[in-house]
Amino acid sequence: MTMRLLKPGTGNQKANRSKAVKFIVERIIDASDFDLDSGVVTAKDGTRYQVSAYAETGAAFVSTPGLDKSKYSIYASGVTALMYRQLRNDQRSFVYEVEPDDVEVAPGSTSAEWTAVDAAAKRIWVCSGDKIRLIEKSASRPKAET
Repeated sequence: MTMRLLKPGTGNQKANRSKAVKFIVERIIDASDFDLDSGVVTAKDGTRYQVSAYAETGAAFVSTPGLDKSKYSIYASGVTALMYRQLRNDQRSFVYEVEPDDVEVAPGSTSAEWTAVDAAAKRIWVCSGDKIRLIEKSASRPKAET
């Protein structure tokens, strides 16, 4: 199985999110319910997630310019985010489980560096071909300043 799931470029966000949701419910989260259009996934344990997808981006777009923590952002749902990241020129993809308010974003920016997403992640799934490796991270991280 190739990890080239998403199509890079603007105009592909909805289709990419739907593909990421499908991958996540088939391979990552034991889901009781999901919505391909909204990106909301509910796990069988009742945990709700908002899925976002990033195809070969240098940073994670997390909010709309000029609107800060808007309805078009990872903050909108008020639930844990699952951020699917596809790398350029690499067959690996990553799924980051993060609390949106824990992701450090520079003042005035609408994007988070991937190092900030990695630092904020509670769990990271490293996906390569048919293999998925889960990295559990410490729950005792300090919360990012906003």
